[in-house]
Amino acid sequence: MNENQNNCEQLRELLIERIKEFPCEGFIENDGFLKILMADEISTEQASVLASNGQIYQDYLPSCFKVNNLDNIMNTENQNNWIYLHIYFILKDNNISLLFWYNNNSENADHNSFENSSVYILEREDLIFNMSDVVNYKRYIDDFRDYYLNVAKYRNITTYITYPMSKIKNNFKRYNSCFFLRGGRFYMGIVRPNLMLEILRDNCNVPTISTGRFAHFDMGDLRP
Repeated sequence: MNENQNNCEQLRELLIERIKEFPCEGFIENDGFLKILMADEISTEQASVLASNGQIYQDYLPSCFKVNNLDNIMNTENQNNWIYLHIYFILKDNNISLLFWYNNNSENADHNSFENSSVYILEREDLIFNMSDVVNYKRYIDDFRDYYLNVAKYRNITTYITYPMSKIKNNFKRYNSCFFLRGGRFYMGIVRPNLMLEILRDNCNVPTISTGRFAHFDMGDLRP
């Protein structure tokens, strides 16, 4: 058996195990078996391509965002039964960071109000909620957009990325310290900023395609 055949057999075995272990509760609510089960994870090679595409933004976006306390946040927000997580790029105190916004709004086109939702800002590798700072959240989002369009001078902006919570619950059982890596995804003929989740394979609910220590996921929809 040559190397390609051997790799194919290993992949086939992993996929069979993935199907056996898939947490199918609530399956009818999802968008399709293959999409939920397999399409979110990307191979190491695909992750490398997205990371390479994202290098065009290296002077303007950090290569990764480390999050240490996602377990605590997810445990809290899962109890609130939010349907979506929107991750925004923000500019705060001259630093690019991320804003995590949980709610039930699929489009989330208006960021003037943060009522009926949960919102956190990534600071020093932890997601923080600061009641006194909420009034500034809209400005942080707008400042990033202004920075990206007028300082970086890119027109292919990604303001935020939307993740269905059902996918997150199906794919992961815990997080520990994880990383959101800068990437670049082709969208309508242009490369737009993207985020890939890098997480320990042991933290995934089902066997992964990757055979290394980490698995990579590209689950979100680029917005706008």
